[in-house]
Order: sequence, then structure tokens, then C-alpha cells
Amino acid sequence: MVGRNSTPRNIISKIGGLTLVKSLACDIPPIAENIREDDAYECSLFSMSPYEALLEGFTEEDSRSYTLLNKGIPIGMMGVVPENKEIGRVWFLATDDVYKEYRKFLRKCPEVIDVLQGDFRVIFNYVPEENKKTMRWLIWCGFLFDINNKYLHGSSRFMKFFRCKEEKSVKHIVMSQPIYH
Repeated sequence: MVGRNSTPRNIISKIGGLTLVKSLACDIPPIAENIREDDAYECSLFSMSPYEALLEGFTEEDSRSYTLLNKGIPIGMMGVVPENKEIGRVWFLATDDVYKEYRKFLRKCPEVIDVLQGDFRVIFNYVPEENKKTMRWLIWCGFLFDINNKYLHGSSRFMKFFRCKEEKSVKHIVMSQPIYH
């Protein structure tokens, strides 16, 4: 896959025409200019333009950002910003073009979430409580919600979502427990 600057891009994941690569700054404009309505709304809640929100993935220290390409065209960007060595804040902004390949996108989500999780014990962020579509997707991706607390930013209410890294030793214990009938 060749980016806009004609430099070969390292492919992290691929399915059909969808390719996940490390982000380049030139990926920002096509996404920012065609951002999904829900994502634009969420950016506005933080008084940021989509361009500013996407650029933040490049300016935060030790952050990692990835671009989702559809046949070479940037249609989404995601990343993780370290809060500390164990906790990372994940984010995802996209265009409506992500829905054109939604089944392929969904099939790759678990693998991509693992890439974002990396060595972080916990990854998290917040979603506006009225954004049910995103909440369903996050649940499908294996995130949990802090349903006992609502978080206020300005006049908007958010719900915290998070995902904990599965420990192999815990998985082994759970998998080896006997089944009682």
C-alpha cells in the first residue's frame, strides 16, 4: 500500500480492501473533512474541530495512531494515548465510508483492539450516553461500561468504557474449572 507521499506503508492488518497502517499526518484531512456526524458532534462537545482531534494523536507524548484505509483511501483513524505505563486512553474517529465495509470492519475489530491494547493493562475512554450505536459496538468489541457512574463534561453526560487485558494465568484457571451439571 502506498500512502499519499508515495512511501510504502507497513501493513498491520488487512481484510479485503481494508488495511490498517500506522498513521501519517496526510491521513488527517480526508477523514476530518468527511467525519461521521456522531464523531463531529463528539468533537464539538470538547470544543475541537475533527482536524484538531485527529492531530492530537500525533502531538500526545508516546501516543500511537493508526489509519484505516479502504482501497488506499483514509476512512478512519484510531489510537491510544498513555495515561501511565498501565493505562491507555483509546479513541476512534471515522467517515461514513466505514459502513461500506462494515462486516469486514467488524471481523477485524477484536484483532485491532488487541493492537491498541498492546502492553496496557487497561484501555478506556468516554462516550456520550446518548450514542447507543457506539455503545453497542464497544460492547461487541469486548469493552465494559461503568454503569454506576455518569461523567459530566460541560452539560453533556458521558459513560466510561474500559477493557482489561486478559491475564493468561487467569484465563487458564477459568478454562480448566470443571463443569457441573
